Amino acid sequence: MSQAKVDARKEQKKNRKKIEAHEKRMAILRGVIALAIIALIGAWAGYSGYVRHQENKPHQSAEVDFNAVTDYMTNMTTAAASTEEAAPADAAAEETAESTEAAESEAADTVAEGTEAEAEGSGE
Repeated sequence: MSQAKVDARKEQKKNRKKIEAHEKRMAILRGVIALAIIALIGAWAGYSGYVRHQENKPHQSAEVDFNAVTDYMTNMTTAAASTEEAAPADAAAEETAESTEAAESEAADTVAEGTEAEAEGSGE
């Protein structure tokens, strides 16, 4: 063996622990990266399968007949319109009734005051 080979062998022997530790770290790093890539491919395949399954799944639908609701709403608006037309006549009748009640109330108060005044006058 030549002297160069002997020196190289001694150098390799001297740094053997450091080289083995570096190789071990690199092997672990390669394994982690490979595992991450496999996990990403599996997640992508699972998601794609789920989406495809959801697309092919039969969709349930129900038809609803809103004719009854439409008729009801039409009747309500018709009733509201007829109530608004009758409202001015009803309002005038109510005002007349209120003014009559107010006049009767004032007359009753006047009569009551007069009776109280007579009672006080005769009591003196």
